[in-house]
Amino acid sequence: MNSRYAIATDVAAQKAGGKIFMVSSLDPAHPGENIIDGNEATYWISTGLYPQEILLWLSCATRVSSVRLASTRVRSVRFEGCQENDAVSFRTLAERRFEDTPKGGLQVNELHCGDSSLDDGKPLEFIRVLILSGWDDFCTVHNIQVDGEIAGPPIMSRRMSLKSTLTRERTVSMLEVSIPEPAPRGQHEPDAPRRPDGTSAWNELRQQDS
Repeated sequence: MNSRYAIATDVAAQKAGGKIFMVSSLDPAHPGENIIDGNEATYWISTGLYPQEILLWLSCATRVSSVRLASTRVRSVRFEGCQENDAVSFRTLAERRFEDTPKGGLQVNELHCGDSSLDDGKPLEFIRVLILSGWDDFCTVHNIQVDGEIAGPPIMSRRMSLKSTLTRERTVSMLEVSIPEPAPRGQHEPDAPRRPDGTSAWNELRQQDS
């Protein structure tokens, strides 16, 4: 490894600036953020069919060397990486089948990714975890740890995302309009024009065509 880059431990951790970008199942009692909070007693749980997906936004651009997963009931999993500023195009880093544990105990597995298994050793900004199958209808993920070699400052896409959000807010502000107060209505005047009972737009169109 190039000595000018620092070795990083867990660039996915919340305390390091990592974020959960997306999860495919949502349970308010067990949110995706539990995966990166550093506490294996908390967890995210699947609530639907396989495959399930977890998308991580790393705290900085990293040449990923390994991914450690603490889970229950996960049978087969694939880790993918994205080298782009937007989480669009992914390629496989590692894939493995996990053994089940007695009574659904915690599975702890580490998958080595070599030199990121991607072209030119370019650093990654996003990691996608695809749980392809499980030993039960539902599975849990208690922790994901991503280790590797830091290749740059906090990733550009996060700053670009902030700029995009601010741009949208300014656009919305520019499009705001003032709705005038309605004119006073007479005592028996209806709130809005309405068609007579028993009429329909479909019947009117048929009459025009005949």
